[in-house]
Amino acid sequence: MGKMSNSDRARIFLPFDALKGLQEALRVKEYENERIGRNDISEDLVEKISSNMIKFENGMNVKIKYFIDGYYKLISGVPQIDYDNRIININDLKIPFDDVFDFDIISSLN
Repeated sequence: MGKMSNSDRARIFLPFDALKGLQEALRVKEYENERIGRNDISEDLVEKISSNMIKFENGMNVKIKYFIDGYYKLISGVPQIDYDNRIININDLKIPFDDVFDFDIISSLN
């Protein structure tokens, strides 16, 4: 039986994860540490959001910045706005009005 080279020996241990789950735990911790608190929204921004929502018509394409779980995220698409329940439905996501931090109309129906 011949002696195994160092590179062949190293390959034996490549799939072995000595600290099983460590990489996933580090990713979760990194995600949690990047979370931020919700910022207050200025009166000017509230006015802009309200103005754009009033101009909105079904079929318009919009871009929305919203706050969820410690993060600000952007989404775009054609939403359905439920004014009675104060919710925006966009791309199978329900965003409460209180979590909206920007609302821009990207394209109109014309």
